[in-house]
Amino acid sequence: PDEADVHGIGFHRRHLYAILQSLLIWLVYSQILCPISIGKLYHWIRGQAMLKLYVLIAIVEVFDRLLCSFGQDAWDSLYWNTTRRPRHPRLFVSIIVVGVYVTIHSLFLFVHVATLSVAVNSADHALLTLLISGNFAEIKSTV
Repeated sequence: PDEADVHGIGFHRRHLYAILQSLLIWLVYSQILCPISIGKLYHWIRGQAMLKLYVLIAIVEVFDRLLCSFGQDAWDSLYWNTTRRPRHPRLFVSIIVVGVYVTIHSLFLFVHVATLSVAVNSADHALLTLLISGNFAEIKSTV
C-alpha cells in the first residue's frame, strides 16, 4: 500500500464525487441563479391573476416531486460512475445530466419561493388558505 493510504489521507474516488457535487451546485448558483432578480420575478408573479397562481403553485409542486425522484437517480448514477468508472465517457454524460437537473430544479424552487412569498404577502388570503389546505391534504395522505 501507498504511504498516503496507510495514514488515511489519500485522494479517493469518493472525494472526486464530493468535489463534483460542490462544483456543479456552485456553478448553477453563480451562473444561473445569481443573475436572476428575485424582485422582478416577485412582481411578475404578483401581477398574474389569482387563478394563474393556483395553477403555477400546483405545477411547481408536481414538478418538484418529479424532479426530486429523477434527481436522486441522477446523483446515484454520478456517484456510481465517479467511484466505479472515473475515466469512462459515461461519467461526462452523468455530469451533464446532473448539471441540467440541478439547473432546472433550482429554477423551479426559485419560482416556488417567489410564489409562496406572493401568497404570504397578498391581500387575498384565499391563496394562502389553499396552500395550507393542500399541505394538510398531503400530510393526511402520508399518515
